[in-house]
Amino acid sequence: LHKRKTRLKVDGKPSRMDMLTNENKDQTEKIRVEGTDKNDKLEDVFSYSGLLKKGEEITSNHANIKLLSTMGIDSCGRIGNHFTYIKNNMSLLRQKVERARQILTTLQFSISKSGAGHIPLSIPQTNSETASLTTSIKICIKPVSLGGTVLFVKGNNSASYGVALADGDITVTAYDIENDDIGSVTMDKVSVTDQWCTLEIKRTGETLTVTAVPQTGNTQTVRKMVTNLQLLQPLPLMAYVGGVPQNLGINDGSWEGCVGELIVNGRELTLFSPSSENNGTTLCTDHCISERHKLSMVFNGNGFARFIRPDRESISLITLKFQTHQKMASLLSVINNRNRFYLTVTMANGALKIESSSPNENIVLLSLNSSLNDGESHFLRIVYKGSKTYPELDGNGETFSVERAVPQILREILDGVLVGAFVSTSREFLTTSYRPFIGCISDISINDKRLSLPDAADIHNTFHGDCKDSSRNIWESCWQWTDRSKPLSLGVVENSNRISFLISRDALGPVIHFAKEEKFDLEVTMTSAGIEVSSGDSEGVIVRPEKDNTYFTLITITDDGKNALVQAWDQSVTFSYGGIWGFVRSDMTTPHSVVLGEPRDGVDRMFTGYISQFTIEDRFYDLSRYSSTYNLSHCERPLERILPLTVTDVKESFTCV
Repeated sequence: LHKRKTRLKVDGKPSRMDMLTNENKDQTEKIRVEGTDKNDKLEDVFSYSGLLKKGEEITSNHANIKLLSTMGIDSCGRIGNHFTYIKNNMSLLRQKVERARQILTTLQFSISKSGAGHIPLSIPQTNSETASLTTSIKICIKPVSLGGTVLFVKGNNSASYGVALADGDITVTAYDIENDDIGSVTMDKVSVTDQWCTLEIKRTGETLTVTAVPQTGNTQTVRKMVTNLQLLQPLPLMAYVGGVPQNLGINDGSWEGCVGELIVNGRELTLFSPSSENNGTTLCTDHCISERHKLSMVFNGNGFARFIRPDRESISLITLKFQTHQKMASLLSVINNRNRFYLTVTMANGALKIESSSPNENIVLLSLNSSLNDGESHFLRIVYKGSKTYPELDGNGETFSVERAVPQILREILDGVLVGAFVSTSREFLTTSYRPFIGCISDISINDKRLSLPDAADIHNTFHGDCKDSSRNIWESCWQWTDRSKPLSLGVVENSNRISFLISRDALGPVIHFAKEEKFDLEVTMTSAGIEVSSGDSEGVIVRPEKDNTYFTLITITDDGKNALVQAWDQSVTFSYGGIWGFVRSDMTTPHSVVLGEPRDGVDRMFTGYISQFTIEDRFYDLSRYSSTYNLSHCERPLERILPLTVTDVKESFTCV
């Protein structure tokens, strides 16, 4: 390039390079002059005050940053952890408040009701409630006023019952679904002021029986048949003490006085709660004089209660009291995975079986008594001393034998204390060997610390109740006929014009043989399609409805003096024995022979299935007393799904913005 440039200069002509360079210089100068002119124009409108504000803002931010750097601000993660900690503490506090409220409600205080209005009380409900042939109500009162409604028990789309006072006379009234009066029972001059009186109301089918036990005076019992009462009634929904809500249209006035006890269908109702004082309720100064039965946890083959225990707890003593008719059932499990401690207590063919495993001992113990399913109360005490297991049954320490077997450890079972059933970690009943419990369990303690139902972390289909009143419920009074069972003859029964009972859906064969001398000889046989009824040469059929999905069916047999009537599913079959055109005097006094599980002709046809709540007229028959002689087994309730735990806390998440 240098040579080229030199050559061009020698020729006397400007080089191309020089021409380009000069052109660039002219353009640069032009741009510089134009830019200078523009900057001069911008300088005329520049805000020096704005520049000053920006400087002050920078200075302020610098000071704030310096201050923040000295304060040690938490990270977003640490703030989130603090938020979760506070939320959990609030949740725990709410649980403790609720637990305290539950414990308070289980303390059965006597209450004093004064003024107008009424006290609403909820009746404990469980899942899969089945309508029953019986209803029971027990209340203990000490009147201040001898007039007004003492109690009103509201049915669940079924009959309701009211107890009212009028000048000391007690009247128990049954109401239909529309709250219309359908019948009542009255006892004269039973109650007086300032004295306790216990009232027991029992319904069996269509018969009401009222018993009054005053503090002074004689016990009175009145029985009356109320023809329009439903035979099957579900558990009532509510109870109202001292009055009736206006919307029910029943006005017998308000009542004032003390109430010391209220039990409906074996469930004891909580009389006093933190909100009761708003209803004119205070605590009574004394208590009911009736003999109170100790409350138990009541199980119906579909429930359990779970208690959480400390991980580091060392077990030294376990006690419990139980009563049942089951031969095979789950009573108790105590599981501590941290300490490798496993204990299960079960009913095994009527005996009590204890399986215990720990780092120092593995043992299986079986009670020598194999008739512990007699429905009576039995007390178990297990002592752990020197890493050894020492059980006592009903105060006798020599009632167990050591079995040559290894304890069965249920690895998938929930830890803690389970009462009434074995439940897996996926919340399903474990029934490999033993069914959920049907009966009552009480006086449970671990290391002398009693476990009460409000302390349970998980409660499913279990309630506090009176075992005596619970004995008539469907599953407790249910008995199974198998191919090894024998026909059960009740002999010739007086006052037997009506028989009612519940029978299971899968029952097959001749269930009952009902005869009246030479007048009729009735046989009722269960089939897969329904019920076949025969008497002599006459036959009839009751067909099971297609949409019927109930497990139990009510069968009623009635003798009206001229006709024998069998009813089920709103259908009936009638056999007349009153002569032509019925010109024969009605016979309501001749007794009947009653046999369960035997065909009329004696042919080898067996009955299999469940029978529950067997009643003749208003008399409830406890079939448990025949179980051993006739090889009857206690019913096993079909398994049900365990409902998920109810979560009351709303889960809130913390987010850094």
